[in-house]
Amino acid sequence: MEKFLLLLTIILFFAVILEAGVTHVLPNQLPLFERKVQGRIVGGSRPSTTQFPYTVSVRAFNGTSTSFCGGSIISYNFVLTAAHCTRGYQDFEIGVGSIVLQTPFFKILTYGGAIEHPYFNPTNLNNDISLIEVPTIAQNVPSVVPVLLPKRSQADKPFIGMQVTVSGFGRTSDASQSVSPFMEYVQLKIISNKDCAGTYGRRIVTDDVICAKGIDKNFNACIGDSGGPLTMKEAGNHVQLGIVSFVSSRGCAIGDPSGYTKVGKYLDWISAKTGIIIRN
Repeated sequence: MEKFLLLLTIILFFAVILEAGVTHVLPNQLPLFERKVQGRIVGGSRPSTTQFPYTVSVRAFNGTSTSFCGGSIISYNFVLTAAHCTRGYQDFEIGVGSIVLQTPFFKILTYGGAIEHPYFNPTNLNNDISLIEVPTIAQNVPSVVPVLLPKRSQADKPFIGMQVTVSGFGRTSDASQSVSPFMEYVQLKIISNKDCAGTYGRRIVTDDVICAKGIDKNFNACIGDSGGPLTMKEAGNHVQLGIVSFVSSRGCAIGDPSGYTKVGKYLDWISAKTGIIIRN
C-alpha cells in the first residue's frame, strides 16, 4: 500500500498529502514551527566565504506578509529560485556575497514581482521555478560569482548516484524555529525518480524533478533552503542541477528524500527570459 506522507512545500503556504490524490492542507493544520520559514540544511557544515559565491538569501515582501527562501545568481542580472517562493509577492530583498545572513556584502532591493514559470502548479509543485531580475550585481568580487547552468547535452541526464551539494541559510534541525544565521551546506546523492516516487508518488515526482538523499537520515535540505541551489562539481566549477522544492513533512532528519526542480528541463525558458547562452 502506498506510503501516506504529508508533503510539505518548503514555503509556509502549501502542504500536500499523498493518498489516492493530492489535497491541500491549510497552514493552521501544520505544527507551529512549520509556519515560520520556508527551508533548511540539516547536518550541514559552514563553508568558506567564497565556497558558494552564487548562493543568496531571498526575503519576499507583500504588505505585512513576508517569507524567506534561498536562491542562486545565474548571471549578474538574474537570480534563480523556486516559484513557490515568489508566488504572491512583489518585492524582494536579496542578500549577496556573505556566509553571514545579517551582514551580506550588499543587499539588492527589487520591486515589481518575479518571472514565474507560466505553468507552475502549486498543488503538486510542477514547474517550481522562478526568476528575479535585479540591477547589475557587482562584478570582480570573489564572493559574488554566478553558478553555471547545465549544458544542453546534460538536460535529460538522470545523474543517479552523483554527489551533489545543497547550500543555504535554512533551519538546521526539525525543532528549530528560525533560519540559520550562517550559510551551511550538505552533500547528498541523487537517487532514481522511481525510488523517490515510492515515497511521494508520480504526481509529485515527474520527469522535471530530481530527488536526493544524504548518506544517513541526518543529512538533508529542509525548511528555509527553498529556492536554493543543488549543485555538482564539473572541472572545478559548480553547475546547478536543481532548485530546492519540497521535503517530507515527517521531518527533514528522518531519511526521506528531498525534491528539486530539474534545471536542465528549463534551459530554453531560462535563456529566453534572461538572454543567457546555454552551453552545448
